[in-house]
Amino acid sequence: MVVTGGADAGGVILSAPLAQEHAPGTQVAWQNPPVIDPARQPAFVLADAEEGAGVVYATDARTYAAPEIVMVNGPGGATYFHELSNVDDTLTGIELTLDAALDLSHDLGADVARREEMIRVVALDRGAWGNRLRVAVRDAETPLVQANLTASSALNPLIELSNYTGVEPGTVLEYFDPATGATVGDLSKVVRVNRAAGEVELAAVPAPAVTCAAVPLSVRSREFEIIVNLLQEPDPAVPSRNNRVQDSETFLVAMDPRHSMYIHTVIGTTWVPGAADDDDGNPLRPWDLRSEGQSDYIRVRDVAAGNIAITHGTRLGPEPLQDVLVNGLTQEAMLARATGTDAAGVMSPAMYQGIDSNEPRVRTGIHALQNEQTISIVAVPGQTSFGVQQALINHCERDRYRFAILDGPPPPNDTLVDVQLLRQQFDTNYAAMYHSWVTIPDPLPGKLAAIKQIALPNSGHVMGVYASNDNDRCVHKAPAKETVNGITGLSRTLNQREHDILTPFPVNINVIRDFRRTNRGIRVWGARCITSDSQFKYVNVRRLFIFVSETIERGLQYAVFEPNAEPLWAQVTRSVRSFLTVVWRNGALEGTSPEQAFFVICYRTTMTQTDIDEGRLIMLGGIAPGKPAEFVIVRISQKTVNATQ
Repeated sequence: MVVTGGADAGGVILSAPLAQEHAPGTQVAWQNPPVIDPARQPAFVLADAEEGAGVVYATDARTYAAPEIVMVNGPGGATYFHELSNVDDTLTGIELTLDAALDLSHDLGADVARREEMIRVVALDRGAWGNRLRVAVRDAETPLVQANLTASSALNPLIELSNYTGVEPGTVLEYFDPATGATVGDLSKVVRVNRAAGEVELAAVPAPAVTCAAVPLSVRSREFEIIVNLLQEPDPAVPSRNNRVQDSETFLVAMDPRHSMYIHTVIGTTWVPGAADDDDGNPLRPWDLRSEGQSDYIRVRDVAAGNIAITHGTRLGPEPLQDVLVNGLTQEAMLARATGTDAAGVMSPAMYQGIDSNEPRVRTGIHALQNEQTISIVAVPGQTSFGVQQALINHCERDRYRFAILDGPPPPNDTLVDVQLLRQQFDTNYAAMYHSWVTIPDPLPGKLAAIKQIALPNSGHVMGVYASNDNDRCVHKAPAKETVNGITGLSRTLNQREHDILTPFPVNINVIRDFRRTNRGIRVWGARCITSDSQFKYVNVRRLFIFVSETIERGLQYAVFEPNAEPLWAQVTRSVRSFLTVVWRNGALEGTSPEQAFFVICYRTTMTQTDIDEGRLIMLGGIAPGKPAEFVIVRISQKTVNATQ
């Protein structure tokens, strides 16, 4: 019975049908008003109670007894009263024991549902950085397929659509009334598309089968989106900023391997580093040794991959979860990965040295740098062991076109004796050593009021000085006298006397000095290689020869397989002389004329007939590099004025 009018208008559910009719306006009185105990804690329905159900399971069944009256708060604020006829005393409630602690808090009365793993998500690379990833799923906002059934089509294994854009094997179709938007029938999956005949074959007939002769149903596909957010680096001092999104990417995917938007195809599947292929047996990409995929942050694994019975079934993807914000709005629930670790404590010198191999993708450590062709400066910041630094030097000498920057010993073992003992282990003109380490404010301080200074290896900052110097002046200018940016100090301050011990031959250690007392900042003050070869004692001289040699080698590739005769020799000579003339004009070479700065010879005097027969073109060249003005000496003497002046 429905009561209208009055302050307490609402629905009244009767325990028995009415015996007679009652006209509108008939007074209704409660003969025995129920008494609700205000001290009793509210209970909740454990499972869905369908209309007409006579049994309802609550969360505290033992607290009820017949013929008590209970008040039920329904949706929309409606209130109903029911008289209990019986209570099952055997029901003691359901207690769930979890295998892991809950990551999030849940409100009282939150739904509890069993979830099965469908997609496994891993970070693209190992390390603690992956803990900053947040992944969510949501239904696709714009489906790939939006069409209508033809007027004569029915929901059977063969249907006809108004258009076939986006329809392909593996597409999940959903049918709905275009007027009301209500869904009709079950979902179905496409197994074949015959565009020539205008037919789409379904895996099964949707139930119930509905003929659409009167009003054609609309059809849309069901896909879902995976959202990947990368949060900024955690800041212990300002934890409120830890949830700021640094980057984000979104992918539209499906769960059928036949579909072009299959989740493995779009995002990329997981693999084990060092393996020859991914989990699907596909070879890894040669340039980064990762599985093919569009994501820059994650790879995924469909746990049912390989099981045709499951993957060819109708699967819509993971259930989209929503978080309720404090303002009442909702957003996609972003799930975290929290098992990554950098394992910095287990890194050993042998891991940095790595393993060489004729197979590029098997190389590790320093040897993996052979796979990159455009590297000119290399360093292993913070690694000062003999094995690692010698491996870096060997790499540069073998490649011929790379230069190594070595760190001096770390504090507190960074005295003049310590750095000289480290330097004495090497003799090469393909490397330079810099002393001392630099200091910066702790980027992740525990307290903003007391930010500590931490020591860092200087090689990273020195590489920046090299790069800036190359861009501004070119490699022929010594990478010295340049300020070191982004630092607050040095772990050990060196004066002129200590500088005079470390820099001159044969020690050849470059120092970083603090000139802030004379308002000149902190500067790199030295440009020497750790070598006993006086011809290549300067960094800029060695790097100039590297630059000239590499440029000529690459520039003469046009001569390969050309007839090895006088016309080719003359052409080679002209091109090399033209290049070296530019180098001389830029101030990299000595001499007042090109003849004084360099020479190039490519003729029969540089090759024998045997060389020509063996396909060798030999060119001889020489350059006179400019040396840096390392010491500026000014002589001042006292002179007495005589009568003749």
